[in-house]
Amino acid sequence: MKKTIILSLLIFSVLFLKSPKIFSQQRGVTLLNITIDNKETSLYKESHALVIGVYDYSNGWADLAGVKDDIAAVKDGLEKQDFDVTMVENPTKDGLDKAFGDFISKYGQGAENRLLIYFAGHGHTLKTSYGDELGYIVLADAPDPNTNQAGFQTKSMEMAQIEIYAKRIQSKHALFLFDACFSGSLFALSRAAPAAISYKTVNPVRQFITSGSASETVPDKSVFREQFLNALTTDEADANKDGYLTGTELGEFLQTNVTNYTYNTQHPQYGKIRNNNLDKGDFVFILTKGKQDQKVVEQNNEQQIQRQNPIVEEKKIEEKKIEIIEATVDTYGSLELISELSGLIYLDGNFLKQLDAGKKISLNNIKTGNHTIELKGKENWSRTIKIEKDQTTKETIANKKQAVKEIEVVTEDVNTFGSIELSSEISGLLYLDGKFMKQIDAGKKVNLNNIKTGSHTIEIKGKENWKQSVTVNHKQITKQKAEVNKEPQNGSEISDDLGYKFIYVKGGTFSMGCKLEKGSDCEGDESPEHSVTLSNYYIGKFEVTQKQWNSVMDINPKRPNNKDCDDCPKVNVSYTEIQEFIGKLNTKTGKTYRIPTEAEWEFAARGGSSSKNFKYSGSNSIEDVAWYVKNTSSKKGQIAGQKKPNELGVFDMTGNVSEWCADWFGKYSP
Repeated sequence: MKKTIILSLLIFSVLFLKSPKIFSQQRGVTLLNITIDNKETSLYKESHALVIGVYDYSNGWADLAGVKDDIAAVKDGLEKQDFDVTMVENPTKDGLDKAFGDFISKYGQGAENRLLIYFAGHGHTLKTSYGDELGYIVLADAPDPNTNQAGFQTKSMEMAQIEIYAKRIQSKHALFLFDACFSGSLFALSRAAPAAISYKTVNPVRQFITSGSASETVPDKSVFREQFLNALTTDEADANKDGYLTGTELGEFLQTNVTNYTYNTQHPQYGKIRNNNLDKGDFVFILTKGKQDQKVVEQNNEQQIQRQNPIVEEKKIEEKKIEIIEATVDTYGSLELISELSGLIYLDGNFLKQLDAGKKISLNNIKTGNHTIELKGKENWSRTIKIEKDQTTKETIANKKQAVKEIEVVTEDVNTFGSIELSSEISGLLYLDGKFMKQIDAGKKVNLNNIKTGSHTIEIKGKENWKQSVTVNHKQITKQKAEVNKEPQNGSEISDDLGYKFIYVKGGTFSMGCKLEKGSDCEGDESPEHSVTLSNYYIGKFEVTQKQWNSVMDINPKRPNNKDCDDCPKVNVSYTEIQEFIGKLNTKTGKTYRIPTEAEWEFAARGGSSSKNFKYSGSNSIEDVAWYVKNTSSKKGQIAGQKKPNELGVFDMTGNVSEWCADWFGKYSP
């Protein structure tokens, strides 16, 4: 799993200008102010960044070629934000400790400095015997924790150590970004609406943003990094359009965009440290408007300094008239694509979504001007299109084998509006197309007016989450109800777009393992019997077949595991190959799949809460439910689903072939 950490530090204090040195062109030394209640407030004096990347691993972990490009892109993006950047590549544990120590000693003691620390590389979560989860940064020479856990802990850096470094810094503000998936126990999750800049902003704070949870996987090509840099270079993440980007706004933006662009395979989380002295403020970046305001402040300050400290002998420096340039207001249009090809859609090099042949998609809120649209698949396609203000540009992705025709770009007026009336059974924060609108309470009704016609996504985030696509028509009210999800019936069946069938398993508490008693067939590594509680989940109705495997992996093997048996289980696959299969399945379906834990597998095999306590999964007779050594000679499995299912309707949980679980096999702890 790839892990990226960004630690940003800054201090808000009043700076008294005594010397023109503060306006030096040296990178990293730039006086920046913010405006609070129409008053200039000093923000920070210096900006320094430590960018760390681990992409060359020497002790069993896969190399990460994408990290090298990631840290180069982050360095460039931070330099454009006036940071002085120090690079550290492929450090060991000792090397990273030294890098943190040197950087904090040199820059982290200055109350007026802004610091940012970025880490990219593998990350890993260890589960303790007492139930906690510990997140780690995996360094260049760290061993595989599955074979050498003690060595892994020695040569990796635990997130608790990052917390110690954060508290050691004397600057008021620190922002950590982890492009990695692990437990967020270090901080309190937040769903607060972004607040405007105020004097509360300058209070001490330690903020954290992660790109997902412990059970999710980060791709080598980082969507999280792309969206982080997008937030720094546009105003898309600036929720209230005040020219400043706060840590809260950034967290909400990344949570929405990364989830969207990874097809729900990553779910970023954000919040503040669990410390009453360090959870009051909010980290701030200055965007375009803020920089223009800052330029005027610097010009005023330069004039004041020149009047106090004249440089030209016996000559008065005439006051210069400062021209205040208004911020350019971005304008937007839309793009409608109709495709005769299947593939992945990119806009200006950024991945958007998968598009199937014969389908149509609409891309909204695209800045006006020229853009490059690409489709990458079995056939590639690329074209430069022009987006007009408040217009929809229509484009057809055609097969190259067809005769080349002149393509007419059609625009149509999209300045038509309607309304949405939402009745909700859920309390939470209401979002329209990823933008925060208002708080909504259960049992209440809200109206959203002057909504552009077309397709929109409305979402409620709270203790229960709800999301729905709606179509708004001109001068019409679209009525929508946000209802609490009703729990499916235990053992009920669903299918996905690829035809995979799943059985709903209602969670509960059961006795896992068995007792070592005289006359029982309990084996030593299955004891002692212990209580386990599980949440609700879905499990595959059948074992994954060769046909399903080959379809997802896009392969047609010359020597299949079981020739002429597409519906037999896929066998002879490694844990790594399983993870690759799961990743591709998630991409193809837009859903989140994983292999079950040992406890989930055993609970389902026993029949879940519908269990009749059979000796085997579904029967006391092994012949009814299982292929085994006495009724088959095949070592590669029989066609899945021929025997009787168990109480839930799941097949082949006893016999046929062995099945992978997510966690490693070991003796149970008392």
